Amino acid sequence: MSRDDAHSLLASQGIQVENNNDGDLEGTGNAQIMLPGLTQTIPVRPELRFTEAGGLMDVTLSLDFTAAKQNLTQYHTDIDILAFVADRTTRALTAKYSSPIFSTPGCDNDPHGSTSLDCTTTFHATGQSVAIDWANHPAHLFIRYQMLSPDL
Repeated sequence: MSRDDAHSLLASQGIQVENNNDGDLEGTGNAQIMLPGLTQTIPVRPELRFTEAGGLMDVTLSLDFTAAKQNLTQYHTDIDILAFVADRTTRALTAKYSSPIFSTPGCDNDPHGSTSLDCTTTFHATGQSVAIDWANHPAHLFIRYQMLSPDL
């Protein structure tokens, strides 16, 4: 997929993006993703990176904690939202792609702990790897789709 194709596709879905200094696309607003079993959407900010030849290389969706507090009103802190979204996203990815091919030791711990935790769980999908990365201090969560053979 080219930059123009990706821009058009996102615009057709109401997701606004603009070129950044590197020529990649960054969301200027949130995309809303729906996970199985949820009635509330998860707000994420997309970033699409491209190879020098212009082929799509990876897509990263970053959890917007401020917007998530508005959607997920039963959760009041960033860590509560992180724990909920990380758990639900990991379940959804496992259901879609089967067992992870890699997971760091931090993924086995509760993000509410006082120690800093980092977690990366990677899944294999046709033509791409899919990973969920999160950390609790400071709280952040990314879902990354990386092409295994980008259009070089």
